[in-house]
Amino acid sequence: MELYRLQIMKYLNRRYFLWLFVGFSAVVYAILLLVYPSPDENARFHHFKLVSTIVTCDLVLLGLFVKFIWKWKIFYNWLVPFPNLNGTWKGYIVSTWIDPETGEKPDPIPVVLSIRQTFSNVSCVMRTKEMQSYSFVSGFV
Repeated sequence: MELYRLQIMKYLNRRYFLWLFVGFSAVVYAILLLVYPSPDENARFHHFKLVSTIVTCDLVLLGLFVKFIWKWKIFYNWLVPFPNLNGTWKGYIVSTWIDPETGEKPDPIPVVLSIRQTFSNVSCVMRTKEMQSYSFVSGFV
């Protein structure tokens, strides 16, 4: 299951994501240099000490992105290639089958589809008057 969650990152536009990530890291680094200026002695090591803070900020940003930020419409299509489908959707199942005895199509069946989506997972529950169906495996294509 964890391998699948790691593979979901392949759906990102890697080039844009990398540029945003590097840009964010550079901004954090610049802010840290302003807040914690390097002392004259051991200045080389001062920059290495800031790396742990930068990595922590990067991980926090990544966590926020996976949990919340991916849903923002500003990122749809150029960074995140799949829409946010969370919600409950109402519609009809329309069959193209024709009853050989009557020559008529069956009436449309009212349906309610509930979708729960995160950045790395989608689950669906479809309900009609006659049945309830759950997704077993799902993914983005």
